[in-house]
Amino acid sequence: MNFLPVAQRELRVAARQTRTYGVRWLAAAVALVIVGYTRLYLEGWGVGGGSGRGLFFTLVGLAGWVCALGGARLTADAISREKREGTLGLLFLSHLSGLEVVLGKLVAQAALAFYALVATLPVLAIPFLAGGVEAGELWRALVGLTNALFFSVSLGLLVSSMTREPRTALGLATLGALGFWLALPAVASLLTARGTGGGIPGVVLACLTPATVPGSSAAFGFAAPNPWVALAGSQGLAWGFLLVAARFTRRSWRERPAGAGRGRWRSGWRDLVLGRPEVRAARRAEVLERNAFLWLLVRRRWKPLWPALFVGGVVTGMELGWWYFGRINAEGFYWSCFVPGCLLLHVVIKFWVAGEAVAGLVAHRREGTLELLVTTPLAVADVVRAQFLAVRRQFGLPLLVVGLLTLGGGMVPVWREGARDGGLMLVTAVAAVLALGADTFTLVWLGTWRALAARRVRHAAGGTAFRVLVLPWVLFILLTPFLGVGGGGPGNALLFWGFLGFTSDFLWWQWAEQQVRERFRSEAARLHEGLKPGWLERWTDGQGARREAGG
Repeated sequence: MNFLPVAQRELRVAARQTRTYGVRWLAAAVALVIVGYTRLYLEGWGVGGGSGRGLFFTLVGLAGWVCALGGARLTADAISREKREGTLGLLFLSHLSGLEVVLGKLVAQAALAFYALVATLPVLAIPFLAGGVEAGELWRALVGLTNALFFSVSLGLLVSSMTREPRTALGLATLGALGFWLALPAVASLLTARGTGGGIPGVVLACLTPATVPGSSAAFGFAAPNPWVALAGSQGLAWGFLLVAARFTRRSWRERPAGAGRGRWRSGWRDLVLGRPEVRAARRAEVLERNAFLWLLVRRRWKPLWPALFVGGVVTGMELGWWYFGRINAEGFYWSCFVPGCLLLHVVIKFWVAGEAVAGLVAHRREGTLELLVTTPLAVADVVRAQFLAVRRQFGLPLLVVGLLTLGGGMVPVWREGARDGGLMLVTAVAAVLALGADTFTLVWLGTWRALAARRVRHAAGGTAFRVLVLPWVLFILLTPFLGVGGGGPGNALLFWGFLGFTSDFLWWQWAEQQVRERFRSEAARLHEGLKPGWLERWTDGQGARREAGG
């Protein structure tokens, strides 16, 4: 009997894909670029022999976050995709157990990420050769990164076994990773800081998060009283995730008979999500009168609740941090809890908007009903207006709360310091709020276009977020040392960041608006004919045609 036949089959498929080998080269190349750039950056700022140690922890921190978020998202759709395609039950016809299926998916899906991590390990040794890093720190970092990757892929498989839709799986996996790498160790640190009364719960929580294991603790800023106990605790929790995922996987593929109790449960859940029939009919008539396409985006009445709960949870965490720690050390609370909390709110809300901006159109594109839109008298302007109305309905209140919270935080240094630094923080807060509004506006426009033009529907939201949110920061980090912006103080850096961010928003908005207004109907009608091949596929086809012609 073959050992883990699912893994063998998936690995054979992956061995025939070019990206399996390209990811290794890409990971090593990116790590080398980061090393060279960080070295150049440190030398430009006049940092001496200690740069090897700073470079090492910079690389470990970046690799840790890639393992934490990338691993969870990599396996978040591994089992749920089998459910949607109806192939999960076929695996159990071969008398496989749920644990064998889960372990097979674990090996197959995590192999790509593990090979990328192995490709970056020699790069991590460069700071060790440069000096300032001990051999024990190097191998502890390797242990911490491997543990973080295993924990994150196990968490992703657990989420995938309990969900069916890809967006739900990716969202829950990302939130789970942030919870275990940020929220859980932060709560543990606050409880431990209160003294003996909250020390024991703090120690227990610190031993259940991979952010406190050897190697990861220095990179993520959290530590457990005994890091090796934390390593054992995170390993035990990860294996527990796999066992629970195996149980859910074994039970979720079966078609259960629709009995009276199950029918009542489904009816009650539908009424809870969409509303009772009479309420649903009245709401449908009201929304259709306002905008016909809007009804397709706002049918689930509880969608605005989730961003509000997220913002409320982060704000509650800030309040708990003030109650536990801020009253004792207000300055430390501001920089270690309030400012990171605001950054987390800005980042998550923006990426969430990017996902929702493409969700409605992508769903209809996947179902093959988007081309029917071109046969209706609905104008393109009505579709775009519905997109903005849906985003405002779901994120209007959270965006307002985040903006007011950011402005309030920017005023605190003015009251406490009242001079130059306080004014700079206030200007930074105002710029962050303006960037929040500009990015949201641009994401809706570009997301509307990318939902139609992306070659793969799962890349629509990622491509939108990368162009608007990630690319300006990449340019800022790459260009700052060469332009000498950092040498002029934080004020010049803020001006340069604002120039790149708002210029990027303006250019992407203008380009996306033009594409949507001119090519929306043609792209929607073209989807049923199939998407055109990418540049790599066109190049390989051309090479093959030339070889055949020459032969």
